[in-house]
Amino acid sequence: MRSILCKFGLFYILVFISSIAFAENIVDSSFGNNGKVLELGDDYARESFKAILIQDDDKIITAGTTRYYEGNGWYDIIALHRYMPDGSKDLTFGNSGDTFVDHICMVDGCGTYFNNGGDTILNASFQSDGKIVLTQQAWVDSSSHSDIFGAVRFNADGTADTSFGIHPGFAFGGAGYAQNGTVQNDDKVLVVGRYVSNDPTLISLTRFTAEGQIDDTFGTNGNVFTNANNPTDSVISSGGNDVVTQADGKIVVVGYTTIDSNNSVLGCSGITNSQTLGVVVRYNENGTLDNSFHGDGIMVFNPSLIFDVAPCDLSTTNTCQGSSIESVEIQPDGKIIVMGTGHDSAYSVFVARFHSNGNIDSSFGYEGVTALYDDYDYKVYNHQSTTFTLNHQDLNVQNMKLLNNGKIVLSGDYYLGSDYNYRWFMALRFSKNGSFDRTFGTEGVATVNVDYPTGYPDYATAFDIDVQSNGKIILGGYVVGSEERQHQGALVRLPLDYRLSPGIIIYLLY
Repeated sequence: MRSILCKFGLFYILVFISSIAFAENIVDSSFGNNGKVLELGDDYARESFKAILIQDDDKIITAGTTRYYEGNGWYDIIALHRYMPDGSKDLTFGNSGDTFVDHICMVDGCGTYFNNGGDTILNASFQSDGKIVLTQQAWVDSSSHSDIFGAVRFNADGTADTSFGIHPGFAFGGAGYAQNGTVQNDDKVLVVGRYVSNDPTLISLTRFTAEGQIDDTFGTNGNVFTNANNPTDSVISSGGNDVVTQADGKIVVVGYTTIDSNNSVLGCSGITNSQTLGVVVRYNENGTLDNSFHGDGIMVFNPSLIFDVAPCDLSTTNTCQGSSIESVEIQPDGKIIVMGTGHDSAYSVFVARFHSNGNIDSSFGYEGVTALYDDYDYKVYNHQSTTFTLNHQDLNVQNMKLLNNGKIVLSGDYYLGSDYNYRWFMALRFSKNGSFDRTFGTEGVATVNVDYPTGYPDYATAFDIDVQSNGKIILGGYVVGSEERQHQGALVRLPLDYRLSPGIIIYLLY
């Protein structure tokens, strides 16, 4: 068990000094406008890039939503854009570089829809022919707030592909909540989320054929619903957050399960509130649970068994801190890398690695896990001899990308100081073994101020991350200005050699 300690008393100080502080704001100035691309769909629109794709020719596709006014109100529609490798708009894509589509109108005729509701894009993937598949969540009816999910497809030139799905261009999954999706090697489409027409709610996994029809060879009528804990436990809810396929066709889903206070699980005994923990589930290609993974196909993971106390607080040892697993990637050797977040926990983010059979890989990080903490200076963090210094910072991680060289990059946002609404794009990079890649940014961390054009305080977050063929990292998300809460879709490119000398970094050696 790993207890993170904060020591006081005699110590030695090793100081490295240069002219650059932690929040560096360094971008590749050859990209877009001084390293950034901003997209505003319309006056006071709320444009957001939720997913990015990079083609083999390094062109960049962004997928998200923009707010559009029609009739008696504003509503969210799908927005696709394509940019040249240098960030300029690709005018050959869609209509002068842009595509705007409301697929829900094809389902309900837009009769009762405009005032509330709209499309939400969760993921973007390529099929083998270059067509673009988006995982979608949507409101259908403004009065009953009915939710549906599915997938939409666009041709490689940005036009809507009306041959896809049972509705023109829309593969309809039914009522429910989607969280993510992916395209298999055979071009079939997987959508993961939670099934709410049940008590408790369950992990849901739906598969469509390559042409958007429900795949009846998968699960029951194309659906698999999973209780992610022992059925005898009082499970409040389970849900899926991400899905990926292995080279052998098996399917890995990550998410969470919430158990009420009358149960004990993985060292959490005597809890007085419900407890949420991350889960990893592996399915065979036909949707049945893979019993070669962790015995029954389901692994509930509690990182607090490794990181069990808060830094600088030795008064309690708490193995019952909550967590959820948000993202998953598969290494070429079959090992499984996950990124998760803490819920009322000392740590805010963790990355862990498992063998293909579900056992923790103790060669990664510290005993299989790397954990990051809010409000502590993690620039000097390592798993063997770490001292935390109060730094009043907060980080929020949105996504994870496994690079071709085996390194791991996380995207999200960061703020330092007292103004929570002033947040910067952030990327963290780890080496293959789970340690901070200190050759990246400042001690493994890169931050970029995505200035809103009107000069208002900016709240920005990077939802997605991808890499061009030259190794340059693209971050995609949005930035918000305070006036009318305007959103602009935002892309940022980091320099290839994003290595900065640290500012004043103090290592406390005991």
